[in-house]
This record gives sequence, C-alpha cells and structure tokens, in this order.
Amino acid sequence: MTARTGPRIRLLWGRMVLALALFAVLTGLFAVVYLGATGALDVAANGKSTPEDTAAVIDRILGAPRARAGYLAGQAAMTLATVLVMTVGIDRRPLRSLGIGGHPARRAGSVGWGVMLGVVLAATTVLFISAVGRRHLRPELFHGSGVGWAAVLAVVLVLASFAEEWLFRGYLWVNLREELSAGRAVLLTALVFAFFHSNNPGSGFMPWINLVLIGIVIGQLREISGGLQVPFGLHAGWNLTVGMILGAQVSGFSLPSVLRVSFGDLSPVLAGGRFGPEASLVVTVLFGGMAILLGRRLNPRPAEPEWP
Repeated sequence: MTARTGPRIRLLWGRMVLALALFAVLTGLFAVVYLGATGALDVAANGKSTPEDTAAVIDRILGAPRARAGYLAGQAAMTLATVLVMTVGIDRRPLRSLGIGGHPARRAGSVGWGVMLGVVLAATTVLFISAVGRRHLRPELFHGSGVGWAAVLAVVLVLASFAEEWLFRGYLWVNLREELSAGRAVLLTALVFAFFHSNNPGSGFMPWINLVLIGIVIGQLREISGGLQVPFGLHAGWNLTVGMILGAQVSGFSLPSVLRVSFGDLSPVLAGGRFGPEASLVVTVLFGGMAILLGRRLNPRPAEPEWP
C-alpha cells in the first residue's frame, strides 16, 4: 500500500478556518480558566459591572509579573499546540517547513538581525515621542517586581513572540503562500494578526491600522528572508525594548522595566493613548514607509508545496 501524502483537508480555506477556530477556542478556554482561577472574572458576574470595570480588574491582577508570566506562558502554549496539531495532524508536513530550518549559525545570525531591527525601531519610536512630548526616561530597575520575576517574564515574552510568529508567519503563511502571491499572503496574515489583538486594552481604529502595518512589514521580511528568524527577532526585540527596557505600554499592557516613561497625558495621536506607542502616528509613518520600500522586493509567484 502507498502511504497517503498531502493534507487531510485539501481545501486551503478549510485548513485556515480550522486553524484559526482551534487557536481561538484553545486560547479563549485558557483565558477563562486562568482568569477565573485568579478571581478576575468575578466582576463580570456582577450585573452592575461594565466592560471597563472587568478590564480594569483583569489589568490590575495581571499587572503582577508572576501573574502576567503565567498568562502569557499559557497563551503561548495554546498557540504552539495549535501549530503542532495543524501541521503534524492535519497537514502531515514536517515542522521545518514552517520556516525554522537551516544551519544553526545562520538561524542565530538571522534572529540577531531581527532583534537589532526591532530594538532600533522601538527605540526610535519611543524616544521620538519622548522628545516631542518633552518626557524623560527615569530609572526604575524593575522596582516592585524583582529582577528574578522580571527575567522570567522576559523569557516568557520571547516565547510568546515566537509562538505568534510560528502561527501567523509560520503555519498560516506557508499554507497561503502555496496558492497565493506574496502580497496577498502578507496582507491576509497581517489582517488576522491585527484581528487577534483587537481585544487588547485601549484597542481601536489606530491600533488596528498600525498592527496591520506592523504585520505587513513582518510578513514582507518573512518572504524576503525565507524564514521565521528575522520576523521572530523583530517581534521579540520590539516587545522587550518598548515594554521592558524603555517602559512604555505594549499593546495596551504595562510590564516591569529597566526605565519608565509616562505618555498618559500626551495626545493619543502622538503617544497612542492607552494602547501605547503601537497606536501612535509615529508608528503609522515608520512602518508605512517600510512597507512601501519592502513591497518592491516581494516575489509574486506562489511557493512550491513541501509535503512529506
């Protein structure tokens, strides 16, 4: 007998819907269980509470590094589980096909370039807003959090960045790219990436637009570099620099940091409001310009499928 090859679900959009549904269910169930165990959802059960009340309680509880690390680790685990189930169980393809193959030294170098790019972009954004808004960075040195738990949170933040990239620019990207042009794959993965961040605190029109632009740039780098290393490095470098080095909000969340800067009373157009710099017009211009420049290097042809 000849072994079956190819995916169990032949229809591309069937695999996409199943992957996103599985991701939403797993991460949603984990969030309910985790937040329920901490008591954060008790407010939601009170008929007099508002969504803002619930969000404030959840944000306060997850403000502790230990609670935040546990939450991010669980969400990352659910994301990784989604990728493993879909790649191995449904697609029946090797994990290396998702963009994590290659020589170890070359992979490390690509991650390093991505991290450097993320650090430069993050520092440029936060420092520009600080200069225009006349804000000063003050030393915090993880005050009230402890260096130990801050280090654990940093590791978990890196893991969460990898998990997201493995799903959006790994699994979804590889499947879309086999039938669509690079431009369409970039746009679709960016839209899905922004959609699954739309419930973050402070989310709105500008955060959504900027997350789409950030997703476009990361997707373009995925196509140009041929792997996940540069996108992962950029994602991790951005999150760590904005949230744990310079002390600004990251997608609506505050993290323990080496330094701290307050943008709360600045114009949302400049500083991004509750969502943080990722909702700022500075990011719109920065990543919009990068998307235009990188867009000229995309390959219009779909990639060849890599089935076992």
